Amino acid sequence: MADNLAEVLARFHRDVLLPDVQRVVQHEVRELRDEMHGLFDAQAKRLDRLLQKKIAELETEL
Repeated sequence: MADNLAEVLARFHRDVLLPDVQRVVQHEVRELRDEMHGLFDAQAKRLDRLLQKKIAELETEL
């Protein structure tokens, strides 16, 4: 009986719980990745604007 219970619980975990947990984790990872990409893009734009401004200042000095 205990072997049968362990087998049923293992199958329930594999067939029901695991796919749902994987779906939730994949969703959260995707959201985090998208947020990180957005923050990186914003930093890159700021750096580009700063560099362009400094280059323009140097060109006017020359």
